[in-house]
Parts: sequence; structure tokens; C-alpha cells
Amino acid sequence: MPKQKKVEERREKGSGSVVQRGGKFYARVRKNGKDEYSESFPSRALAEAARERMVNGVNPRFLPSFEDYYLRLLQGEFQDRYDPETVKLHETFYRTRVQGSPLGALRLDRIKKGDVQAFIDRLRPEYRRASLRRWVSCVHTVLEHAVEEQELILKNPAKSIKLPDR
Repeated sequence: MPKQKKVEERREKGSGSVVQRGGKFYARVRKNGKDEYSESFPSRALAEAARERMVNGVNPRFLPSFEDYYLRLLQGEFQDRYDPETVKLHETFYRTRVQGSPLGALRLDRIKKGDVQAFIDRLRPEYRRASLRRWVSCVHTVLEHAVEEQELILKNPAKSIKLPDR
């Protein structure tokens, strides 16, 4: 078996590294001589972004689930930022659709576009297109907050979700 090539970028101490092994890229940050976190990624860009977040103190192992993050927003920022009717819509959506759902249980960095699409597809038989659009908007708002405000995830998986033609 041929020896696998190891590619590692050198940075200043404490800034982490990205290593390629067996076609996967690993982001690693060490603190006090111990691995703080290491995970595999399909591309160098994703590993670099994860490394940067880890250096800045965001450890993906401790990212909240979608449900927990949504609840935290509902109890805090949404109250100050949005109209009471909008907050009420989000609270209803959270209570009736997100709480206890497969999407709600996923950690923020684990949510993929397919997960959001499957979530909406499960709601499809019960709701009209306008309601589904509202639900997608709710999911999009929460994930966009995680991208833009908190920089917890790289991109919003709720972008360009397909709705039924009905």
C-alpha cells in the first residue's frame, strides 16, 4: 500500500492547521498542546473556514442544534428586532413544526440543503404554497442569522429551496 501524501500548511502557533489525508481535509487547532478539535471536510475551503472559526473560539462540537439556536433567538434577539406579529409567527412555527423534528435535532453545521428540502417536503401535503413559503422564510431567517450575525456556519442551506408548483 503506497504511503499517503500529507500536505500541511504552516502558520504561527495557535492558529491551527489544515491537513490532507486520503482525499479528505482536516482542520485542527491545538491549545495547551492538546487537540481542541479536528474534523474531516470534503474541500480545503471548508476546512480552512472551520479552522478559522475554531481559532476565533467557535468549536463546532459545541454548536447548538437548530432547535436550541431558534429557541435562543426567540427568547432574545427576535423580541428586540422584529414586529410582535412576526415573533408570534416564528414562535408558532417553532412550537408546531421545529420542536422535536429531525431538522430541529441537527447541529447547525450539519444542516444541508437536502435536510431543509426534506423538512419542507414533509410539510407539503398539509399546507398550501403560501404557507410553505412562510415556513421556508422562517428557516432561512434563523440560518441567515447564524451565517451573518454569529458566523457559526459558512452558508445558508435554506437558500434556493424548491417549493411545489401547486
